[in-house]
Amino acid sequence: MPTDVTGENPRWKSDQPAYWDYFALWDTFRTLHPLLTLIQPGRQTGMINSLIDIYDHTGWMPECWTSGVHGFVQGGTSCDVVIADAAVRNLPGID
Repeated sequence: MPTDVTGENPRWKSDQPAYWDYFALWDTFRTLHPLLTLIQPGRQTGMINSLIDIYDHTGWMPECWTSGVHGFVQGGTSCDVVIADAAVRNLPGID
């Protein structure tokens, strides 16, 4: 997880990728996301653009996004670390 559900939710109007269904960052920001930046940069770009889109829609950067709802289960800003890592590595396609 997370699962790519782009275009599957009629209540979420966006042209950005949508990764939902338990998108938890508190452990994956250390290992999985840096790895995806290196071996699957397109997928990582999609996930990061999905996180930014969630912020644009809700006003919160998620640390746990489950079925279209913020989890609010862990403090911190793991999402910021994921985005910063991608920026430092010059991952294309992220604004």
